[in-house]
Amino acid sequence: MTSSTQPAPDEHGPGEHQAEWDSSSLRDRPSHESPPLGEWQPAYGQPGYGQPAYGQPGYGQPAYGQPAYGQPGYGPPDPQAAYGYGAYADPYAKSRVLACVLGIFLGSLGIHNFYAGYMSRGWLQLGLNLGSWVLSIFTLGLFLPIAILVIVGLEIWGIVEGVLFATAQTGRYSTDATGRPLRS
Repeated sequence: MTSSTQPAPDEHGPGEHQAEWDSSSLRDRPSHESPPLGEWQPAYGQPGYGQPAYGQPGYGQPAYGQPAYGQPGYGPPDPQAAYGYGAYADPYAKSRVLACVLGIFLGSLGIHNFYAGYMSRGWLQLGLNLGSWVLSIFTLGLFLPIAILVIVGLEIWGIVEGVLFATAQTGRYSTDATGRPLRS
């Protein structure tokens, strides 16, 4: 005796359509002839076979509480950004104007190179400047004319680099030591 909820052993259950096939019948077919659809493919979720299709979640649904995909580090544009700065200005970029001013006024000390991250040039300029002063002081002014020439040469070097920082569009003077472009 079978109840209405349990199918008889020879019947399929409600909503189930199981494909019945015999491997020998598939072996005896020519290779160019495919068997009828219901004969060898199980009908999982295919319409018209009585089994409900497995639904996929929509694209708008959150996936198990994971955050939405986006580009980290890039927020919306800053509406209060100063005039002349792009919406996505690099906050770590050095100022082209400050490098220029430091080069023109403190160029003999190499401060502009320290600011831009070019440490070896900065140390060279600072060492030559301080070395020429120390040498002229310890020799009681004997090397003072040489020290003045070195300091004037360093100041010209600093002024030229300051102008290059202000005007260069490509190359070493348009970026800092890390490769970031200088901001205007």
